[in-house]
Amino acid sequence: PTRSVKRLDLMRLRFADSNLPYDLLTKLIKTDGGKVQFELDLSQRELGDEEEKESPEEALYYGLTSGLARTAEAFKRETGVRSLWLAYPLFYARITDNTGDSKNILAPIFLWPIKIESPLQTQGRIIISRDEESGGPKYNKALDVWITENLNFNPDDPSREDFDEISRPQLEEVVKRLYAGLKPAPSISLIGPPQPIPDKQSLGQLPTPCVLNSGVIGLI
Repeated sequence: PTRSVKRLDLMRLRFADSNLPYDLLTKLIKTDGGKVQFELDLSQRELGDEEEKESPEEALYYGLTSGLARTAEAFKRETGVRSLWLAYPLFYARITDNTGDSKNILAPIFLWPIKIESPLQTQGRIIISRDEESGGPKYNKALDVWITENLNFNPDDPSREDFDEISRPQLEEVVKRLYAGLKPAPSISLIGPPQPIPDKQSLGQLPTPCVLNSGVIGLI
């Protein structure tokens, strides 16, 4: 099956293993050789029963393979640009101007290049790893510009050495330094298990600005 999938909440990986979102973040952020491997059960559907509802594991498998991996490869062949990333953590803010109009942003702070593989000899196996050929992680400069223009605060750009091959506690300290001086000060906690990305209604109830212990894998 083909899938029109551009991004997946990191927490979707819980369908394979409840600890997988945490393990993936920890390993892929820590080293450019980091990877996770897991199995998804694709045998639950009765043979020939095309009308049976797709299981969460099947949806995850095809979202990762037919959706993200194949689309990223096609885009890279056409443009030469790498487009598959682990995006973490997420920054959220909303503002209201003098006329009452509001706007908001939900965007990643850092991006790590990744690749997704599904070996043909083992049905249901997925390997997600750092894409060593695409260089190291990147700081989201577009978010930096938005914050400067809309929150009257100019973050000091971190150098790549600040967030390359780093533990999550160290990354938390980097993010705290990055937004030191931003008012009101966002709450930042990145050490525990990642959380699902809030829906639109839940985002509207969050204090702003804030840094979410949430992540995305996808085309960015």
